[in-house]
Amino acid sequence: MLIVVMFASLWATAVVLLLIYPRDVYTRWVSAMFLTGGCSGCAVSIHAVMIPFMHRNGFDTVTSDGLLGLISFNLMSIQLHFLSYACLMSSIVFNKSLAGRPLWLAGVLLLLPPLGLLVFEQWAPGFVIELQILRIYAGVYIGSSFILYILGCTREMNRRAKYNQFRTTALYIPVLLWIYVSYYLNVDRIQLDNGGLTIVGSGWWRYNYAIIFLLLAAMVFFGLRYGILGIKLIFERHLYDHSMKTLTQGTSILNHSLKNEIQKIVYLSERIQSQLGDDHYDKAVWSIDQLFPITSHMLRMVEQMKEKADIITLRENNVRIAELLDVSLMSLQPMTDIKHIRVHKQYECDPVVQCDPLHISEAFSNLCMNALEAMEDGKGVLCIRLYMSKKMPVIEISDNGTGIPPEQVDRIFTPFFTSKKGPNHYGLGLSYCYGVLQKSGGSIKVVQTAPGQGTTFAMTLPKRKVIACPSLETISS
Repeated sequence: MLIVVMFASLWATAVVLLLIYPRDVYTRWVSAMFLTGGCSGCAVSIHAVMIPFMHRNGFDTVTSDGLLGLISFNLMSIQLHFLSYACLMSSIVFNKSLAGRPLWLAGVLLLLPPLGLLVFEQWAPGFVIELQILRIYAGVYIGSSFILYILGCTREMNRRAKYNQFRTTALYIPVLLWIYVSYYLNVDRIQLDNGGLTIVGSGWWRYNYAIIFLLLAAMVFFGLRYGILGIKLIFERHLYDHSMKTLTQGTSILNHSLKNEIQKIVYLSERIQSQLGDDHYDKAVWSIDQLFPITSHMLRMVEQMKEKADIITLRENNVRIAELLDVSLMSLQPMTDIKHIRVHKQYECDPVVQCDPLHISEAFSNLCMNALEAMEDGKGVLCIRLYMSKKMPVIEISDNGTGIPPEQVDRIFTPFFTSKKGPNHYGLGLSYCYGVLQKSGGSIKVVQTAPGQGTTFAMTLPKRKVIACPSLETISS
């Protein structure tokens, strides 16, 4: 009976995850792991529970035994051939550094070995699964998934997400290692004959129910308190990795973006009014010229409203990052002039990166706007640094403003969380920035912050998207 509870629990967990998070790719592969992992338990239950039950109740027929035996053999075959495949695919999705790669192509190519072995075995006489070849390919797949899970932990920049990923990996690796040892290394052959389903091996697999129960218990405990397998098992979504997917309406995020642009227009309007009053017509014309890039940017934002309301869609081009930053800073000049904020630029490189210029520029502008709002008029210094770290372009935005309280640092990327007062602050800017960088294969993090001492954010772009990075002497201004 324990075997029945084991596979039923795994399958029930998979169904629940799919119902709660139907659109999440990682959840689908975790559910696939649970579904395939429960197949062997179901196969054993057929022979240990179902067939004896039918015999005791008068269903002792050759047809029913043969049909159930065939079902159990195929279930066992599904687990042995496809569990390691589901494990590897889940680890690929888990590793954020692989974001943006063609996942479907990897899925198709990695599916070929288990399918080839399955087709080859159909030509073998009788119902027999030999594990000599299976254990080699399964070992490669499961071992690769271990490496990807560990790399996914080490490369995560956000501290809260990093702890979640460490819990996931710490639970995942021992369980899958046990499954590999008990099923692939300690089983030599599985065959279906007149005596039923026979598993030739050491019998370690008989203790799998205990491992599965520990796994599920740990999932419930950690899932409810912190989050496990990248998922929180309550309706509070894991708001870091899927923050933009939770926004079913586009008005809030669009309003936030347009608010920043309108604020620039207001500052420019006040300046133009003052300049015309002082008969500074040349300066007024220059200020009017600054309105056109702002309105153009607003129109592009409206055009991409649907993309930002559901999931960020990238339109990537080869972009000079230094030039992109200069254009963004130029649009911020009205606000820096009004608040008498000094801007200091330090460009140590001039990378050309394949990225979406609109989204990267908007994320950069969001960080700069936050910095400007945090600084006192006439005393603020906004520092922009562009440099390379481990062959990855890094954009640092520093201010000497109010800083972020320590208890809020882990929450700043959560949608709708804001420490600012007033109806015009939606708490969406940083969550949008996080979504843009994650979708682009990069990262964003708080480098340093302290109340009253300012804040430094770092936007890191992936090295695999760097097209060129010509040498450049440090430019400071």
